[in-house]
Amino acid sequence: MYEWNKQIQIIVDEIDINIKKQNNEVLTLKALSHKLRYSEFYMTKELKK
Repeated sequence: MYEWNKQIQIIVDEIDINIKKQNNEVLTLKALSHKLRYSEFYMTKELKK
């Protein structure tokens, strides 16, 4: 359970960083998963929990 919480926090932190940048860049699942080195399938699965 701890590992899952840690992974989700990393994802949330990355989303937060992108929002704070305010660079009008679209944050897609593909871009986020690539940056975090996760597959799109894994990201979708983890975010649905």
